[in-house]
Amino acid sequence: MDKLTIISGALFLAADIFAVVSLAMPDWIVSDIGGDTRLGLLWTCETLYNRSQVCYAPSLGGAWLVTLGCVLLGCVCVTATIVLLALSHCRISLYIMAYARWVGFTAMVLFCLAAVVFQWDFMLKRLVENHINSQTVSRLDIHTYFSC
Repeated sequence: MDKLTIISGALFLAADIFAVVSLAMPDWIVSDIGGDTRLGLLWTCETLYNRSQVCYAPSLGGAWLVTLGCVLLGCVCVTATIVLLALSHCRISLYIMAYARWVGFTAMVLFCLAAVVFQWDFMLKRLVENHINSQTVSRLDIHTYFSC
């Protein structure tokens, strides 16, 4: 097994550990306005006005579910890549390394897609709010100018 394969296996293992830990932690969005609020994909924790902390499983919708799916599939792909890299060391087949590369590439694409989709929910809400506000302003302007 060459040095590049060992380094890539170690980095894929680190990526797998970081992804699993990030799923378990409710620190995706942190706010301290009116208390301590921490939002995550699997857990949400709130501490309101110096009371005890309350954690619960949130009801996910839309982009959050897609993000969760991408991260879970990415973890599966990274784990499969680590197994394929270990099997390539045993030299069972000559083509295992090619499969490991493609599965690892797929995992990284899924993780990048999760990072992009996670932001979509916030941007779409902001676009909808701006669109509604601009329609309200334009309706008010029309009624103001054409009222008798």
